[in-house]
Amino acid sequence: MTPHPTAPIRHSIPDDAPCTAFAPCPVGAYRRGLEDRRYDHCYFNPYRAGSVEWWDYQRGFEDATIGNTQ
Repeated sequence: MTPHPTAPIRHSIPDDAPCTAFAPCPVGAYRRGLEDRRYDHCYFNPYRAGSVEWWDYQRGFEDATIGNTQ
């Protein structure tokens, strides 16, 4: 029996990580930021600061914040 390919990754995710960290299929950084804000009401940007993915997460998080205040 072959172990699940994401098993090693799961052990490196903190206990307080939002559910998007456990998504069965990876979501993009923008969508992850959007869903973290919209559904989990938390900020959990796991990407290296200043990277393209980090900025995409930021943009998604900010878009969800604007959408929630209207």
